[in-house]
Amino acid sequence: MKREAIRLINDIKADRNREESLNRFIDLTSTAYLEYAAIKLSLNYFTFREMIDSKQGERLEELTSYMKTIEKSLSDAFSGKNSEKGYEEVKKLRELLTDKMRVLTAYTSVTEIYEYIINRLEYKFESDIEEVFPEEMAEEMYEFVFADNDKVAVNSKIQSFVAQLPVRMTKTRFYDIISNSFALYKGGEKKALDEFVENIRDAALLDEPPLFDTMNNKLYEGYKTLKAADYGNITKDVYEELKSVKEDMAYEINDIATDYMLLVEVINDALIILSVFEHKSDEFLSDKYETSVKILNSIFGCEDIYKASEKFDPLFISLEGAQENAYDTLSYMASNVFNLDSEYTEDYSDTEAGRMLKVLEKIDLLTGSSLFADIDEDFSIVLDAVDDAYIEKQKEKISEDFGKLFENMHKMVKRAVMAKVLAIMPVFFNDKEEIREYFRYTLSHCSDKAELYACSVIIDDIING
Repeated sequence: MKREAIRLINDIKADRNREESLNRFIDLTSTAYLEYAAIKLSLNYFTFREMIDSKQGERLEELTSYMKTIEKSLSDAFSGKNSEKGYEEVKKLRELLTDKMRVLTAYTSVTEIYEYIINRLEYKFESDIEEVFPEEMAEEMYEFVFADNDKVAVNSKIQSFVAQLPVRMTKTRFYDIISNSFALYKGGEKKALDEFVENIRDAALLDEPPLFDTMNNKLYEGYKTLKAADYGNITKDVYEELKSVKEDMAYEINDIATDYMLLVEVINDALIILSVFEHKSDEFLSDKYETSVKILNSIFGCEDIYKASEKFDPLFISLEGAQENAYDTLSYMASNVFNLDSEYTEDYSDTEAGRMLKVLEKIDLLTGSSLFADIDEDFSIVLDAVDDAYIEKQKEKISEDFGKLFENMHKMVKRAVMAKVLAIMPVFFNDKEEIREYFRYTLSHCSDKAELYACSVIIDDIING
């Protein structure tokens, strides 16, 4: 298959039967995507079905619903029915799953914000805690940061400390740090600044995403409990309750996210198959593809996954190394798709070849490490540069929204939000001495002995790995 692809690329570039060669290359590349996705899906689908069988209640109903849509769409395609409708159905599932992952991301921010607070309350109820010497701790942190000469490692260490240090700064200083970070994007694309702003908003939970209050009752009730607590007058019993709520939320988030990560892998491979199925070249499909389809058809609709596996377990042996080989072949062809689309967009934009080049570009995102990549994103390159007016507009908006968020918020929660946001900022210090002074200032201005000691324990863990 790879040898044929090389020949076709050469013919296209040399204008030897260009249109015919381009169409054949598209079919060949579609075949490579189909084989890779089918092999990968067959290896993952058994695990997916096992996961579903281990669930109960609403989670079982939800995952079973996903499964039935995926299986029907693929079964129809494998039996020769039009795959376009199936593609749209599975794509809708992916969009819903993406929305649900945004909700989980929001709840992750919630647990991290309140974990910051709960960690600092841990020693409030102990009468005998060790004394902390801020100057010595600051110096130890400073030496740890600059023991490494790698700039990326140094910045990472600084951000780790900033995320855990007591926050002792005014809102004005906080907004200035954000504003200065925005200024770094001047002259660049607005899209990059927009994404950075979105990261800040997500970290601080400035916006509750759709489904936030309806997707999972356990998480939403936990959030309301953490948010309503009076952190200024907390008892040990309440502290223990809040700690338990936070830990239960973290476990729930991890459990759901683990399921969704496997599910989206399955969905992505199903979408690849449904996207290219009608452009496959049967002559180039190997026996590994046929084996994969046999495995999948054996699983689809079966009531007992383990009984069904007795028939197809031996087939897995023949797929050893097949996924890696299929990806190696696919990589060569995929790397040429963008170049061909760029070079011949004008000539073939209104043809099936032009449409399929766009399809192949999009589904290449489904093979990457970013499982929830936006496959509807516009690939056209438009430079929309950030200027001072745009920076000012973003600064005013985010300052206004933080002002609303901080209104009537307990200072401990406010400091936790600030710490979480500061942790994702580009390093905002001008020189080494300013870093050392920041460490000293935040530690020495923390009058809460329990918080200071809790910070010292966390910082010691960072330093000592």
